[in-house]
Amino acid sequence: MEQKTGLDRAKAQLRTDDAVAQKTGLDRAKAPLRNDAASPRLVAAEWPLEQLPGLSAEDGEGLGKCGFTTTTQLRQQAATKKNRQLLAERLRVRVESVQKWVALAELSSVPSVGCEYCGLLLHAGVASVGQLAQMPLHRLHQQILRVQVTMMQRRDLCPGVEQVGRWIAEAKLLATRDR
Repeated sequence: MEQKTGLDRAKAQLRTDDAVAQKTGLDRAKAPLRNDAASPRLVAAEWPLEQLPGLSAEDGEGLGKCGFTTTTQLRQQAATKKNRQLLAERLRVRVESVQKWVALAELSSVPSVGCEYCGLLLHAGVASVGQLAQMPLHRLHQQILRVQVTMMQRRDLCPGVEQVGRWIAEAKLLATRDR
């Protein structure tokens, strides 16, 4: 009998979730504002900027004045180094802050990661969907566990291996679609 890895189980769960979502018309990502029709299999999640962790109310207000209301808008408009620098100057913040917000926005585009876990991934050293897609499952889970125990002193709050496998599987689908 062949043993399934966490990544295999996550891929199987994705297929099941997709089938249920199609039959019921429900969005399995739970909260994205809109779907991107480019990929019928998996769509990048879009979130209101105020849900992005690490973004102060003042910085969120500044981004709003610049016309940004969603994570997708931030990712698209601040995609280049030059645009991130211009945005930082316009908001009068450090470019590193803008880079952090863009990284969080990109990670939150993975539906099962969302705004709930994008900060945890960033603290674990993952800064992009492409990087997440390349991470070995058990290594990433160990990094996340280390961060969770160090920051929260709570091992029980760490996402399980299957959930982390789902993040990687979805990141692979999104990274493949974006090529």
